[in-house]
Amino acid sequence: MTLLRLVCFLLLFSAHVFAEGLVKVTKQGASLFVETVHGNILVTEPLLIRLIQSDAFERLKHIRQHGTADFSHPTQKIYHRYDHSLGVMVMLAKHGGDLKTQATGLLHDISHTAFSHAADPLFMGSMRKGAYQDKIHTTFLKNHGIETILSQYNLKAEDMDPEHDAMLDQPSPKLCGDRLEYNLVTGVIDGNFSKQDQEFMEQHLFYEDGKWFFDDLRAAKILALNSIWETENRWGSADSILTAIWTSEILAEALRQRLVTSEEIEYTSVDDDLWKRFEKEGNPYIQNRIKWIKNPSKYFEIHPSHKKAKVIHAKYRAIDPLIKIEGEVKTLSEIDPNFKKKFEDGKKRAEEGWAIVFKNGAYTDMDLT
Repeated sequence: MTLLRLVCFLLLFSAHVFAEGLVKVTKQGASLFVETVHGNILVTEPLLIRLIQSDAFERLKHIRQHGTADFSHPTQKIYHRYDHSLGVMVMLAKHGGDLKTQATGLLHDISHTAFSHAADPLFMGSMRKGAYQDKIHTTFLKNHGIETILSQYNLKAEDMDPEHDAMLDQPSPKLCGDRLEYNLVTGVIDGNFSKQDQEFMEQHLFYEDGKWFFDDLRAAKILALNSIWETENRWGSADSILTAIWTSEILAEALRQRLVTSEEIEYTSVDDDLWKRFEKEGNPYIQNRIKWIKNPSKYFEIHPSHKKAKVIHAKYRAIDPLIKIEGEVKTLSEIDPNFKKKFEDGKKRAEEGWAIVFKNGAYTDMDLT
């Protein structure tokens, strides 16, 4: 497998990776040695090196993958968008992605604001109108020095659109580089499967003819069941949605009171710095929401039959992976009726949403629909 000036040292997975950190980048002469939970590579391509070392990409070291949900749902390791983005790049390289694909994977999350998706309702008016970082992605690359780097390698900001790269991005519920990476990592740090399970899954994972697939039923099922659990208990849970909305309301109040600027939220400040600043503020509106975010289950309950219940929705992020057995490729739901039922039940729950009732004085100002 030939990769454009990227020398891959795909080493044996090691059990200490999670113990020491999710990603480690060290200089080796003019190159960078990148260690991830998916394997290790020596990056020699100047474009990738410059992108990794850019200020805009370095900032992702301080943008949490799960936003302020980390404060109520702590994991074994804090997972940052820096870890995720480098993990995606390594997975793409490992499976034959060319230079442009690797660069696109590296940059796909670079436009995330502080607190990530909490900015969606702030800037777009709702949790269901898409991701704000997708809307500003190309502009962000142009405004923060990335297009200047790209232009020296005959690339433009528009060339880095994740939706135009099938290896990186696929419509749900298909496998793609982005979806694979965060499921493989989050499953371990949430304790849903072991490091050994993660290694086993990656050993049976392939990319050919524009499709990701497993060649082992058990590997596919471990990851797919994790995606259902994570959707319902982390990414799409009622408390995660409320946490994002309350965070968005904190940001909105901070903007109203001129405690923060839009530029800080979008680029110049990062999660923990802003959070510490908000914790020191005497603003009761902000302080209440900080209290609710830290222990959301104390301030609402799921109560479908209550006449004052409000229904909140989240994106259904479960995956239905392809499996190639004896030369035939099928989805897991086509092979396993039990999984198909779990997948469809989960999708129905997501479509119906969570009927919640606030308690202990909690509420939201933003529209929950």
